[in-house]
Amino acid sequence: MKKFIQLLTTALFIFSFNSYALECKNLNETQAQKAKRLLKEYFDKELFVIDEYCESCFDKYPKPIVVEKFQVEKKNKKYNLIINGKSIDITHLYVNGRNLASFAGCETVAVSKFLD
Repeated sequence: MKKFIQLLTTALFIFSFNSYALECKNLNETQAQKAKRLLKEYFDKELFVIDEYCESCFDKYPKPIVVEKFQVEKKNKKYNLIINGKSIDITHLYVNGRNLASFAGCETVAVSKFLD
């Protein structure tokens, strides 16, 4: 029973930790414009690849995402970043090694500002 409680406590901690880190999908206007500005800076390259990397999810390595198109979309009073037609949480996205959420000014927990 003691082992079960320890396992359950660990699982709840990891789940709450991961949930807390995912908080940069609905952005304010300033955050959305900063994220868009960083993406635009590198988008003119022939092949534009950003990385998705989640430390708290225990990712072993970054997953590349080829960006074909992106835009900022306003929904009610919040803004969402749309990459390749999908609304994206920018918490775990990295542009040229730099965390997009951190650059945009979105507070995160357990997320590195830069990929090593």
